[in-house]
Amino acid sequence: DLDGVNKITYNLLKRNEYYKTSFISLVKGKDLGQKVNGFDHVNISSMGFDQSSFKMSKKFTSWLFAFRPIVAVSKSIAKKTAQEMLEVEKDFEVIQLCHLGLGACLGYLPPKVRDKVVLLAVDSYNLYISRKYKQEKNLLRKLAYRWELFLSKRFERVCYKYAKEIIYVSKVDEGFSKKLFPQSKFDHVDLGVDLDFFRPEGEVNKNQIVFTGNFNYGPNQDAARFLVKDVLPGLKVYNPSIVLVLAGSNPTEEIRSYQSDNVTVTGFVEDLRDYVLP
Repeated sequence: DLDGVNKITYNLLKRNEYYKTSFISLVKGKDLGQKVNGFDHVNISSMGFDQSSFKMSKKFTSWLFAFRPIVAVSKSIAKKTAQEMLEVEKDFEVIQLCHLGLGACLGYLPPKVRDKVVLLAVDSYNLYISRKYKQEKNLLRKLAYRWELFLSKRFERVCYKYAKEIIYVSKVDEGFSKKLFPQSKFDHVDLGVDLDFFRPEGEVNKNQIVFTGNFNYGPNQDAARFLVKDVLPGLKVYNPSIVLVLAGSNPTEEIRSYQSDNVTVTGFVEDLRDYVLP
């Protein structure tokens, strides 16, 4: 599953061959347990949940009276995850949870195990929802975002209190959470690019801008909307032939509607070099 979190996890496992690593996936999959190129040092197993059993609802209406934020996994999954960790924790110095929602399992762990846990939250969910709340014009959706904001803040406060450290991929998110939850320890690790792999052989195409991301993720949708509606019109004044490429999987109907002479929506692409290099 090539979502943003799994891309981070994949490269983390691939690049750290000097560590003994065990990777436990929540969901069952046909490739789990098989030898993966560069993963001989990793023990891969699955907890066997069906993807649909914990898929997050994207409609606020069904969650208005819930008592956990949309991002959090269910209690049953949280307990089972904690149990899996307890069975193997003695063999490891560090346990990394690869999603904010998995922070729900920290409450089922004893303090000695929590001290090993690093939570890869990726983004500040509270910051994301607060932005959505401020931007929303519809009153009902605004109230839903307000409730989700309350739930997410409460959820993050508990998770962050239990985790040894919380990692984001943005310094902005790190700074936001440091102010909101001063009792917890935060850091960030910037996402990088393999410069040798993406090295151009000639001049870069100056008539093209590429934005890549998974377009079923809200912040990426916001970014694409901003580029199309606010940035591109101004650039076309100076360069009428400029093209904005939106390259990434799961483009929504709105994203696909941006297709025009100056906007290309690709969907999933096997190799981004076909678009970012001349």
